Amino acid sequence: MQELLRLKEIVRRLREPGGCDWDRAQDFSSMREHLLEEAHELIEAVDRVDHDHMREELGDVLFLVFFYARLAEESGHFALEDVARIVSDKLVRRHPHVFAGREVSGVDEILKNWEQIKAQEKGGQVSTGRMLEEKTALHLPALLRSHKVQSRAAKAGFDWPEVGPVFAKLEEEIDELKAALSENQSRERLEEELGDVLFTVVNIARHLELNAELSLARSVRKFIARFQEVEDQVRESGRDFASHTLAELDSYWNSVRVSSAGSSAGRSLE
Repeated sequence: MQELLRLKEIVRRLREPGGCDWDRAQDFSSMREHLLEEAHELIEAVDRVDHDHMREELGDVLFLVFFYARLAEESGHFALEDVARIVSDKLVRRHPHVFAGREVSGVDEILKNWEQIKAQEKGGQVSTGRMLEEKTALHLPALLRSHKVQSRAAKAGFDWPEVGPVFAKLEEEIDELKAALSENQSRERLEEELGDVLFTVVNIARHLELNAELSLARSVRKFIARFQEVEDQVRESGRDFASHTLAELDSYWNSVRVSSAGSSAGRSLE
């Protein structure tokens, strides 16, 4: 608790006259990119199971929570204590099996209760009556937003009962993309068809209880790690990239892929 109070005081000093000019110049909008960046860096540390970096990145996220609360307090909207009170009240309210003695049969009932309580909480808000709107989860990256939209549609019963038909749908969407390409369709049409492919891939991930955003991030890290090893082989050859044929580079890639088989895709990148 003492360290939390210390952090709150540090943020206050940074924002006050005589504090840091950079911190004093920030507002709600200017700090958004830092929120996004720090959240992704925390996810990266979690995926690496790097507890030292996880601790550091959690600290960066915590600082931003305190910073935003300070901005709100200065403008007279709310204070850090209000933030803590609201989330605490919500957690207690949505966990009646923990704090109110309600009996539950398992995780499925816990999640059902959570959604029912959440719906009751939002009952007083103005609603169009539509489960999905253009603004649904608009703040999320496209892959995460797709997952959220599909999950909401599934709750209404609009979903395949199993993953098999989704793979068939993916093949259909890929064929439509190929057709649009062969027909020299417009960039907008190609973008639409590619989007349908990606949307269907997210649907497959959802049915497999995976997260497409995190899955893609893992593959990106794997690609970077393997490409760096290809770079090492190019350097050891004494020739530059431009002097290598694609077949030679592909040979390097295949040797790296074989040697890394069974190793963690999320290993630390230097």
